[in-house]
Amino acid sequence: MAFAAMLPMTARAQNGLSGTLRTTSGGSMAVADMRGRVVVLFFGGIVDPQSPEELPFLARLATKYQGKNVEVHWVSLDPASTTDAELGTFAAKNGFKGSILRDSGDVLRSAGTGKRPQLPTIVVLDPNGAIAGRPLGGFDRDVDFVSRLSAIIDPLMR
Repeated sequence: MAFAAMLPMTARAQNGLSGTLRTTSGGSMAVADMRGRVVVLFFGGIVDPQSPEELPFLARLATKYQGKNVEVHWVSLDPASTTDAELGTFAAKNGFKGSILRDSGDVLRSAGTGKRPQLPTIVVLDPNGAIAGRPLGGFDRDVDFVSRLSAIIDPLMR
C-alpha cells in the first residue's frame, strides 16, 4: 500500500468528523471538543500489520509538534477484546508514547472514506474542526511521512 494514496471524501466529511472517541484511561473525547487546535488522528491499531513500522513515524511527528498547538493521536480500531493495557504496551514497544484513543469505527466512517477504509487512515483537523485536505490512506516506509503531514499541518498553524 502506498502512503501517497488519497481516499475519497464525501461532502459530509468536508465539515469535519463526528462522534466520540474513548480514551485508554476510561474517559471519552468528543471530536467536536477538539476545535481550537490542529489535530492529527492516525486510525490504525494492532489489527494493522504495518503498525510496528508506522508508529515510529507517528512518534517523530508528535515530537516535532510537541509544545505547539497540535495534537497527535493514535486511534485504535482494534476490537474491544484488545485491552487498553495491550494497546499501551504495543505502542510503547514500537516507539509511540503519545495519546491513544479508541474508535468503534463510527468516527472514521464519518470521514466519508467508504465502508472499508484503508489502514492506516490519517485525518488532519484544522482549528475549526474541519478536515484539512483529504484523509490519507496507506503507508509506504520509503515516503517521508513527517514531511508529507507537515505540509498539511504547518499552514494551519499560521
